[in-house]
Amino acid sequence: MLVTGLDLSLTGSGVVTIRRTTEGWRFAKHLVESKSLPKGASLEQWAARQVSIADQVIAATPPGLIVIEAPSHGSKFGNPHERAGVWWRVVHALVARGDRIASVSPATRAKYATGSGTAKKPAVVAALRESIPAAAITDHNLADALALAALGWRHLGVPVEASIGAKQLEACRAVRWPHNGGEKSW
Repeated sequence: MLVTGLDLSLTGSGVVTIRRTTEGWRFAKHLVESKSLPKGASLEQWAARQVSIADQVIAATPPGLIVIEAPSHGSKFGNPHERAGVWWRVVHALVARGDRIASVSPATRAKYATGSGTAKKPAVVAALRESIPAAAITDHNLADALALAALGWRHLGVPVEASIGAKQLEACRAVRWPHNGGEKSW
């Protein structure tokens, strides 16, 4: 079984797949980077960038349970409309492929990683470096994706972390998990 966390972005999308083996946990990490477009870029340039990002994310995502960070609906910066285009393109492809997908709000992802839904990126990175040191996280995009994948494994009843706090467990119950036949559900 594989669980993959996806943190989509226009500049750096984190893809972390966690596999459970007889030797322990294995982590595959991919950072899909994209350069910003010049001011006044055409619709064709935006479309090409979205397709490129989405295609690279999809290629780096093996079939399994996918836990994707939901769009931040309160975001006014960072081209939220264009980010949504990437998000939907990835979701459509994964659904068509037959993957099971759970969408997790940014606040829930932060709460699972740190115990606080308002935790900033450095706090998430630090918390995950401490709780899952074997993942060797070096980037906040990968940290977010790691938190999402770990949340997926906890949902399946096989936690990656040794232990988490009560606030972090609350985050598990805030996720709408896919209907997947007898697997653990909160």
